[in-house]
Amino acid sequence: MFFIHTLEGLYRDLSMEAMMHSTNVRGITANSRTRRLISGETGSKENPSPGKTLSYAEKAYRESVNMKNELEPVFHAYQIMSTPVKTIQPDIRITEAWTIFREEKVHHMPVVSKVGDLEGIVSDIDLLKRLIITDDRITNHTDEIVGDIMIKEVITAGKVTDIRRIAMVMFNMHIGTMPILDDSKKLTGIITRSDILHAIITYPPLKIWG
Repeated sequence: MFFIHTLEGLYRDLSMEAMMHSTNVRGITANSRTRRLISGETGSKENPSPGKTLSYAEKAYRESVNMKNELEPVFHAYQIMSTPVKTIQPDIRITEAWTIFREEKVHHMPVVSKVGDLEGIVSDIDLLKRLIITDDRITNHTDEIVGDIMIKEVITAGKVTDIRRIAMVMFNMHIGTMPILDDSKKLTGIITRSDILHAIITYPPLKIWG
């Protein structure tokens, strides 16, 4: 199961299919590579539109949900996520945030309130769009804070979500990281593309497409 977080709090629970049909989450554009998948979380089938050719991802997904004798083990988010999560607060200046990113050697950080509620996510790319770095030093002045530039609608997943479904959402939604929530909808971990790649290398039976 996936969720969308906004500044107003948890938006709603979404299936993978509903997630990739959404047009409100940042990253979905008219020319996005995202394609319509079958509906339903349990493998129910729906005929594609007349004359429509299935994408590779759609074909692979259909094959995976229709397999009668699944031999590969299912790996869940909590088994590969990084924890504890390195986070940042929204009132931190982006100049300071850049230093934190460099020290922690990360590319993404969930943005949390003082009480630990998820409010957004920010990346080093977001910071570099506002900062001028010369010889590893910030050379421009700005009073912007993390809350000004963070992505405010964040796609998250539950800790028992199948990592193959997480991988598919990350690929189709063009996102590099997925915050993971516990049963109380609190941030408990984070999964990056590197975590998924490591899982594929470490657990040979795992097949991302089913």
